[in-house]
Amino acid sequence: MKKTLTLLLLLVVTMQLFAQTGLITVNNISLPSIMDANTKNWGSGTSIFTITASTRLINGKVDSRVIDGKIFVAIKKNGAKICGTYTSSSAPAAGFNGATKVWSGSTAVSLLGQDCVLPPGDYEICVQFFGYSLAAPAPLSEEKCKSFSIPAKEQQTYQPPQLIAPANGTVLSESDVKKPITFRWTRVVPTPQEPVTYRLKVWQLMKGQNGVQAMKANQPIITKDVDNLTQATVNNLINGPCLPPYLCDFVWNVQAINKEGKPIGGNDGMSGTNAFSIMGSYSITVQNLAVACPKGTNYNFTVNVGNPNNSVAIFDKLEIAVVNGVVITPINITPASPAIGSFIPANGNINVSASFNYASVVNTVCIKAYIKEQANPLLNTASSFTCDTLKCVCDYCKTLGVIVQKDKLTVTASTSNQILLSGILDGLDPAVVKKVTIELVYYSIEQTEDGNCAKCADNREWGNFSKPARSYFSGYETGTLNGLNFGREWSWLTKEQKECSEKGKSGGNSYPDLNAVEANCATCGITTVNDSKNPNAKITKAGDPIIVAPNTIPSSRLNSFSLPIAVPTGSSLKCCGDKIKVCIRYTIWDFCCHACDIVKCYEIERKAK
Repeated sequence: MKKTLTLLLLLVVTMQLFAQTGLITVNNISLPSIMDANTKNWGSGTSIFTITASTRLINGKVDSRVIDGKIFVAIKKNGAKICGTYTSSSAPAAGFNGATKVWSGSTAVSLLGQDCVLPPGDYEICVQFFGYSLAAPAPLSEEKCKSFSIPAKEQQTYQPPQLIAPANGTVLSESDVKKPITFRWTRVVPTPQEPVTYRLKVWQLMKGQNGVQAMKANQPIITKDVDNLTQATVNNLINGPCLPPYLCDFVWNVQAINKEGKPIGGNDGMSGTNAFSIMGSYSITVQNLAVACPKGTNYNFTVNVGNPNNSVAIFDKLEIAVVNGVVITPINITPASPAIGSFIPANGNINVSASFNYASVVNTVCIKAYIKEQANPLLNTASSFTCDTLKCVCDYCKTLGVIVQKDKLTVTASTSNQILLSGILDGLDPAVVKKVTIELVYYSIEQTEDGNCAKCADNREWGNFSKPARSYFSGYETGTLNGLNFGREWSWLTKEQKECSEKGKSGGNSYPDLNAVEANCATCGITTVNDSKNPNAKITKAGDPIIVAPNTIPSSRLNSFSLPIAVPTGSSLKCCGDKIKVCIRYTIWDFCCHACDIVKCYEIERKAK
């Protein structure tokens, strides 16, 4: 009896431990793209150490066993811990206050409890959660590990510096340029063991040049080396006004080199290039840019161009300078109203209306305007730009990127009691689309040929989806029908575990809402999407049917569906036939309940054999 009680007690404890192990799931461990041997550097830069985990909620609340849980992080080599001061009992509190939690950057690095410099070799970083609601520490999750390597010095790859300030497109005033200008950038990642010299160069553009041409043809006006610093201060960038052929436009970059003068990092240790300009004594104001939502690829806009000088100016040129945050080769805009060449009174301004075509979707755009003094057009010129972010209604059908293809109705035999709706959802991405529904919203049947053959019987299953059905959507759960054996709607849910984050903010998880109000929408202004890949199908307006000839059932393939629809059994009489029409609503949902509705109607005729 005593032995039996002991076994029962062990069984209860074992079951409790097993139940606790699944309370938390380690969803992801993300490491820097370039691994630094020193772990303290994993928390900064453009790619950082991140841990994502989730827990089940009970009635919307965190399980009491999770509240006091701890997160244990360690670096191991050949199964033995080599970095990390904490144990499972002394580890930091997990601190779950919702279903998902993310530790990133320096917060994630601090979970090790120490900074370690790792020799070259292969390692793994492991994460596990523990709880203390029982007498002994009990795991709340499975241990999850991720392998990584620290390359030898001669195999080390480095990310070159990234420019910070002056930011691309900065306009400095005359008073600003008379002060010391500080240029700032990021360090080389990972940090080399040898000293790094950062070489700053600044070029001044000449009339007719862009930044690339100036860097190739002109001598830098500034060349300055700094050792192991990520900034440099320049005094007296230029002396006096920018006189032709020189412009008040500049570009700059930074190169990382070692003590022998050899580049460190990819792209010859070279950063990207930033452009900035100086507002000269002859000035211009460009403001109040308003870009309308596009019609196809055409964008109408208005902008105010001002002449704050005490003499008449000529409206000289208008161009696109920056698109979606990228400086482009300027695109001249013409015609405009008032026309190029119009006069602008002294201390006056004009409201300019114009348009431009751009093949790609424009989310933000900067328009640059030029004026020149009527009395001295070669001496006194000025240019500046202003930007606008489009605020357009988004077409989620285009944003979500799903196209219904090869969709059709088919019959397998004239005596069959069903027809099949089949097709493919091209572009279906479980990381973007949370839910898919296919709903039968309209059904009609009418007899053809001899009306005396009309069927009087009725069946409540007719005009509904019926089981069994076939579907395969990669990354999605098995489809469910809103009925036991027949129903009007099939639905599929993604296997991805993430939540909506409003207005592009993290909201406690690592999945920003790409379709939120503050985020850019890739389909602003587009109101109609045609399915050009399928000539037999189109997005329909109410009452606009799609007639598809019967065909064979397609073989099973990725993201395909074949859904039976119950209909009266086909007649074997030669005098009878029928015509069936159905309308289907395909609804694609993202993680923030934004939806794309596509309604298609199909018509098929059955003839008696």
